[in-house]
Amino acid sequence: MEALPDVWVVGGYVTADVSSHNFILDNLLRNAVFAAVPAVVIVALVAAVVVLLAIRLHREPAWLVPVTAALVLPLVRLGTAGGGQIPPVEWVALAFVAGVLASWRRSRSVVPVPPRNIALPAGADSYRTDPRSASLA
Repeated sequence: MEALPDVWVVGGYVTADVSSHNFILDNLLRNAVFAAVPAVVIVALVAAVVVLLAIRLHREPAWLVPVTAALVLPLVRLGTAGGGQIPPVEWVALAFVAGVLASWRRSRSVVPVPPRNIALPAGADSYRTDPRSASLA
């Protein structure tokens, strides 16, 4: 930590033998502020997703609990991992959570297509148009 005032702009401090065991600080010491700012953004985004998922967990399906817990692993490891790098197991956890959330979001946004033999309501050309809301102007 004594080297921080000297290397925050230019970096170059070798943290192989003495590591702060913190993703942000190790990036600041090794690679200066230019790598520490993206590291802060990564940690903030992961923390924001964890908080948002935790807030609305009571309204979501039960299978989202282990997905949220899987996202806590990389968040904790970013605060305790040394070397300024994200270890491979955290990449796997981040990819798993991103894939599950993307699949879940896609499945929620898909509108089911009705079978062809069902009659549409009078005045509607598809299930997406409602004749009652067609003239709002």
